[in-house]
Amino acid sequence: MTRRLPKLRTVLIFDAILVLVILVVVAMTSLRTAHQERACEREYQIVQAALEAYMADNNLMNVPASRGTYDMTAPVLLYRDSPTATNPNYVRDSQTQWSYAWNSTGRITSIIAKPRGPGVPSDCVVSSVP
Repeated sequence: MTRRLPKLRTVLIFDAILVLVILVVVAMTSLRTAHQERACEREYQIVQAALEAYMADNNLMNVPASRGTYDMTAPVLLYRDSPTATNPNYVRDSQTQWSYAWNSTGRITSIIAKPRGPGVPSDCVVSSVP
């Protein structure tokens, strides 16, 4: 009987450590998912604001529509390699993490996963507010 007690104690300690490892993995996965959702929502807001600023600066009512692009140099020039005071950048980087489709009025209509990029988080959706 005395030999079984140390073995049982070892098994219980191992089980407790295993439960703690599982809890840490679950917590890290939840944090990563929440981070991806915030990053997607923020990037969407930045691209939408960039489109609006570009249209305002250039006194435009319409822009070329996009079916889905992560390239911020086309079809609307939101990023330049050499910005100037009269031709500024509207976004920080030439490529975004996700692709964006927008209509001719510059309104983003959908967020799309780009090739070999992360999927679009389920909570990252286009706002219906015009």
